[in-house]
Amino acid sequence: MGEAIQAFRRRRPTRTSASPRSTSSASASADAALNDLAARTFQNAIREKPVFDDEKKELLYELGSVLEKMGKARKPSNNSS
Repeated sequence: MGEAIQAFRRRRPTRTSASPRSTSSASASADAALNDLAARTFQNAIREKPVFDDEKKELLYELGSVLEKMGKARKPSNNSS
């Protein structure tokens, strides 16, 4: 059995590890894509919900959280007049 494992290891190509920089870059890119997808999904769900109920409030909160992660959140305005 030991010979079989050694033969397998010889035939299996060795994996080279990616540099930490390229790994973090790929991770950041994947996070951005997921945030973008989440934002679009929440926006579509909000558009389809005609009644402003607890579910729509939750969707709006989650959308705001995703937009904030993306750096696209808008600050509330103080135009109360």
